[in-house]
Amino acid sequence: MKKILLGITILFSFLQSAFALNITTHSSLQSNCDGGTFPPLVIYGNDTYHLWDYINTVQEGIIASNSDVSVYINSNKVNIPNGWVQVSNYMPSAGQFYTVWNNQLAGLNIPNLVPADRDTPVAQIVYRIKRMLTGTSNSFNFNGNYIFSNFTGNNPVQMNLGSLNKNFDPSTVTADNECISILPRWCGDSVLDSANGEQCDFNDATHTGWGVGGCDVSCQPIAGGGGGGGNCIAGSVTGVQGAPVTAATSGLCQTGSVVGSFTSVVVGTTTNYTWSCNGNVGGNCSASYTTG
Repeated sequence: MKKILLGITILFSFLQSAFALNITTHSSLQSNCDGGTFPPLVIYGNDTYHLWDYINTVQEGIIASNSDVSVYINSNKVNIPNGWVQVSNYMPSAGQFYTVWNNQLAGLNIPNLVPADRDTPVAQIVYRIKRMLTGTSNSFNFNGNYIFSNFTGNNPVQMNLGSLNKNFDPSTVTADNECISILPRWCGDSVLDSANGEQCDFNDATHTGWGVGGCDVSCQPIAGGGGGGGNCIAGSVTGVQGAPVTAATSGLCQTGSVVGSFTSVVVGTTTNYTWSCNGNVGGNCSASYTTG
């Protein structure tokens, strides 16, 4: 994510040892984002992403090896592994350079999500990147290895220039908070996401795109008979019902079949039901009941 250098003087130490990012957590969404609040990352379904930050500098400088990354996750609804690494400690010129990269992939914990979570921040990362530029009073000597990675939008590639033994201006020290949130979308969030291959959503109270037999757990319409794209062969109970349904309701499966994986999800005044027949895993058969 993009950072612009600001003229704020903040005291901290530039470590010349190995990179040592401070990785912390925060318990609620932060609003102190003086470095910018950037467009959120929307994650759909089982998609996974590397998380990263980059800096946009106006001139040569160095990045502190004790910069901060703070992570907030609401009720374990997102998985963000602790794979954070600092990619650059040097900015060789004006331009864009990676600062932080997570070597592991972040993704949604779909079982912990409910439809109300769609497009709401369920996680937030706050980057606090500390840096020092060249200036009129270059009195700070940095004689460690100078490492940088140009920002390309792809995996960072580090360049190690070795020990250059340069001086920088302590009056140019800056650090600010840059925030990015994660918004979830998934099959079952009650909204039809046709761009992600959904033809229906089994928690959609409007039943948009549903087949005669309803909508299955992969968000595809169920044809007549409630086949649902698997071996689930429903009985007479499929689609819109005139009364509530339970796992004991007669007609969920054909005679001799076993009802399994029965679930019910309430969305407004509509309750959506899914189940399997013959012991199949999942809920390939579905029905709904709307009160009022």
